[in-house]
Amino acid sequence: FGRAGATKKLVVPESGNPEPQTFVLDAGGLVLNAVSGADVRIPPDELTFNIYSNDVREDGERGLLMGNVKPGEVVRLNAGTYHVVSNYGDVNATIRADIQVDAGKLVEATIQHKAAKITLKLVSQEGGEAIADTAWSILTPSGDSVSESVGAFPVVILAEGKYTAVARHKDKIYQRDFTVTPGRNQDVEVLLQE
Repeated sequence: FGRAGATKKLVVPESGNPEPQTFVLDAGGLVLNAVSGADVRIPPDELTFNIYSNDVREDGERGLLMGNVKPGEVVRLNAGTYHVVSNYGDVNATIRADIQVDAGKLVEATIQHKAAKITLKLVSQEGGEAIADTAWSILTPSGDSVSESVGAFPVVILAEGKYTAVARHKDKIYQRDFTVTPGRNQDVEVLLQE
């Protein structure tokens, strides 16, 4: 029944009719979804879930049971606790949660991401047109790079926090500090004069 199963040893008699057998699955279902901030629904194509066993192996890792589970998909599992990793986008917006699946029940879990979608623009004036052929880097306050891209207005999903957007255009570098607030998608404009 999906990822849930049961095993029973049977004896088949040499003569006569076999006894009817009943299998009882100690299984339930899990449906996952996520929001950004308090209640901003995340588009399904920007969200994936990985479901791991709750047991930690000798190497310190958990066994992956199902990867790339889509929001709203019913996953059938044996009753028990599972470790779920929710990925919003593909940079650093990741949330982990342990979720209990009960036998005979469908558990609907909504995970709350503390992240937002950021659109980067290099402009000559505030509210101006984005300048093409711009290479972008997003750095943490400690200087670590979390994302790199090229384009007039790349979109990136980032976890809550402070960042620096660095734009490279025609051998010149421009930058701007910005803060990501959960659930508040925003444009980050970097001015050519900065």
